[in-house]
Amino acid sequence: MNTDGSDIHQISYNTNHDFAPSVLNNGQIVFSRWERVNGSDRINLYRANPDGTGLELYYGQYSHATGTNNT
Repeated sequence: MNTDGSDIHQISYNTNHDFAPSVLNNGQIVFSRWERVNGSDRINLYRANPDGTGLELYYGQYSHATGTNNT
């Protein structure tokens, strides 16, 4: 989207829900994604470039226990 709010483009395509976007200092977009995996619901953080390229898991799935018990 342009700074004036015009020219909006969808940058993620998820069959569930993507929500709560925020712009990182480097210009990338970070957002929450609800996923249903193996019968389990989870919300993970993803990040992408403003044009939707470079989509990657930012935090979640196996990182929820980060720092727990020194692991």
